[in-house]
Amino acid sequence: MTGALQETISGARLIKSSATEQNETERFESRSYRLFKNSLRLARLERLASPLSETIGVVIIASVLLLGGQQVLTGSLLDAEDFIRFIVVLFAMLAPARAVGNLHNYLQIGAAAGARIDTLLNEPIESPSMDSPDKEISGLRDNLTFEHVWFRYPTSEQWVLKDISMTVKRGERVALVGRSGSGKTTMANLLPRFYSAERGRVLWDGEDVETISRNALRKHISLVSQDVFLFNESVRYNLTYGKPDVSEEKLQAAMKRAQCTDFVNKLPHGLDTVVGERGAQLSGGQKQRIAIARALLKDAPLLIFDEATSALDNESERLIQHALEELFRERTVIIIAHRLSSIRFADRVVVLDEGQIAAQGKHDALLADSDLYRTLTQLYERESLPE
Repeated sequence: MTGALQETISGARLIKSSATEQNETERFESRSYRLFKNSLRLARLERLASPLSETIGVVIIASVLLLGGQQVLTGSLLDAEDFIRFIVVLFAMLAPARAVGNLHNYLQIGAAAGARIDTLLNEPIESPSMDSPDKEISGLRDNLTFEHVWFRYPTSEQWVLKDISMTVKRGERVALVGRSGSGKTTMANLLPRFYSAERGRVLWDGEDVETISRNALRKHISLVSQDVFLFNESVRYNLTYGKPDVSEEKLQAAMKRAQCTDFVNKLPHGLDTVVGERGAQLSGGQKQRIAIARALLKDAPLLIFDEATSALDNESERLIQHALEELFRERTVIIIAHRLSSIRFADRVVVLDEGQIAAQGKHDALLADSDLYRTLTQLYERESLPE
């Protein structure tokens, strides 16, 4: 029931836009009624257990007094001292016996909770102690390499990546394009070891990333995704997350490059304005600009932009692209984009299709040689047209 409530609150915008409030009310009432029936059954069993155990106890005590008294009077098996001792022990056993009557109910409650806890405990743990050996890296000196990489998610039997082999040189800007589900984001997720390749290897300067400490690896990667997460804290806290000791000068420079300065200054408390849960007080474009500024402040040698400008209008995107050009010249960049403006300045474009590399090369060469790339660019051009 709690899960249904959380989903309903989180999806309030979709529910209202679909005019399905009544359906969600009925769904919640159905789960509430199921919980009520189970709670009522539990209460009945608990109330029944107590009088039942009391009745049984009275019958046992009465029987013992009757039979034991006869034995004492006749003097055949017991004397009075042993009988009194037996009665004291019997009364001492009554409280534990009553507790046993409720044991079944407690076991059922514990079994239901235990099943949920067991599911959580059986989830794989990402711990620094699992890194073996615990190698450190100083940055990206040479290149990144995907070496015959195959990958599928644990809950699926379908391969997402199939025999991917490619090299990204230091300082190169590579754009990954393809239809939804072609494996672009999955490739990017293998670099910081969010997932591990099932076959093949991902190499950082010739070292298998599986042998590099996760923390050491991720310190050298800045990731800006389409789904931006912001804490329910101030703008400053979200901008400097991971770099709390950054100077005010660097903070303002990053905000200016990411086109954040104007809208942040207009907020009620500027940098100290609380953004709300998941950035509810900000627009999608504003949240993405904060995420870009946060990545700039991290100043990592590898930048991964996963459709990072998808929520920006064309004018804001052009301003940010212009501001990032200087930074991109000094770093290795992997761009996953659905806008042609993000692809054109890439040094190389890699076209993915159903988990495989269908083509790669310069933008102009691919327009001439790849039918799939021409189709994709036509779609991107239509999406980029101003409304």
